[in-house]
Amino acid sequence: MAAEAERVRNAENALKRRAADVEILVEESKKKRAAETGNTAALPGAEQQKSLASEPTKCPTPVIQSRPLAGGIAMVEISAPCQVGKPVVIHYEGLASNLTIGTDGNLSAALDLIFGPEPGAMVEIEGFAPAKISLAGLDLDKVSKTAVLWTSPVNVDLHAFEYASIAGAPGHLWQGNPSASADASAQSKADGLGHGFISRSDDGQRAGSKVEVYTFLHSPGQTRGVVTFGLDFESRGATPEGENCGDGSNAQLAFETVVRSPNGSIRRESGIIPSAKCGVPLSAAARRNAGAIPDLRLNR
Repeated sequence: MAAEAERVRNAENALKRRAADVEILVEESKKKRAAETGNTAALPGAEQQKSLASEPTKCPTPVIQSRPLAGGIAMVEISAPCQVGKPVVIHYEGLASNLTIGTDGNLSAALDLIFGPEPGAMVEIEGFAPAKISLAGLDLDKVSKTAVLWTSPVNVDLHAFEYASIAGAPGHLWQGNPSASADASAQSKADGLGHGFISRSDDGQRAGSKVEVYTFLHSPGQTRGVVTFGLDFESRGATPEGENCGDGSNAQLAFETVVRSPNGSIRRESGIIPSAKCGVPLSAAARRNAGAIPDLRLNR
């Protein structure tokens, strides 16, 4: 009897060991399938939590798109929720705009199409390959654009004087009185003449290209008129001093003018505002630098 009982106990223990071995094999099989498929739900509780904790957060590829705005402007919109605070560079025909993704993971940047839409834009976002996007702007065949470009870390103000306007008059447009596309359009409907607005201003403090643009909305049938321009080296002020005069590092300003016509033709010119003596006040005419920017003549 004792021998028979011992035999039964040995058989039961063998079955238990075999069941334990089978359970281990099943768990190992689950882990293997989970690793191959990425399905952590197939893992037991503790292993599932461990796997989820070790999985990196998957960030979606940034969404970049462009939509046209009135006045020959393209709005570039970027959605990159995992790139909050990261730098973005938008390249457009040699111009580089250095920007930053906002705290909501989004960025909107207006591109003034002074070179037209054809070049497109290249967008660089940290951690992703550069992306080329197409551009479009409304009314490009109905507007003229006059732009001034520079690279020095100084503030330059483009001034437009419509129809012989004097400084401070409503037709004197600049960063301090920029007007807007809707205002220029409404004024054109009221008096039958074309009008413009400062479509882009720049204080010169951001890295990259500096650009200010005056956009003129043509009025159908208008055959006469002129817009003159001034270019104020605003950082130099009325009495030059420091690095902005004499032999200072920013004493003279090299700039480029770009003029785009409704027919798509583009004219580029280079210019320099020469150095001024330190401590010697400048007249209003000297600050305006009349003739530095070509006139916009509306003859047809």
